[in-house]
Amino acid sequence: RRSMRVELVAIAGIVVAVAILTELRPGKDAPSAVPVAALPPVLPPRDAVVDARELGDLAVAVAREPSRTTVTIVGPDANGVDGKRVEVDGATATPCGSGCYRAPAGAHVTVDGRARTMRDPRAYTDLLCRLHPVGTPRVCADRLAATAERTGISRFALLVEGSGDLVETERNVLRLGGEVLPLLSDQ
Repeated sequence: RRSMRVELVAIAGIVVAVAILTELRPGKDAPSAVPVAALPPVLPPRDAVVDARELGDLAVAVAREPSRTTVTIVGPDANGVDGKRVEVDGATATPCGSGCYRAPAGAHVTVDGRARTMRDPRAYTDLLCRLHPVGTPRVCADRLAATAERTGISRFALLVEGSGDLVETERNVLRLGGEVLPLLSDQ
């Protein structure tokens, strides 16, 4: 009988505890989570040379100044992406705002610890010459047309490499307009 009384008291205690706990509002005493507002990215420095590329679903801009490099990472929601491990020439960059990371100027930038690899300069030059409109006017027009067909784009922003010789650079621009572009309008 005595053990039955102990069991009844224990069960009654559990019932009372459950009754009390079910009357409390959930999370009443728990600290509420403060949502972190997504912020637009910090713009690169005004006087920097900036290059930008896609990296998966991220946009990555590298802004070079004589004494430092600023890397800006933007997510698909157009907000800065924080919490990344960014290295510039082996030095870990420090956060400098929303999606912003800064390090002393370096020669090579990696994002998220990817291995730093250097390209074979000759193989890379060959690749660029195969991909870009380099060659005779017909080869240039064919490569531009193939790119337009493959990608669906209808407008190009064409850059002309200057050799340092103003006369030769002007000649290249005139040949592009006079010999390559007319071939494209025929297609």
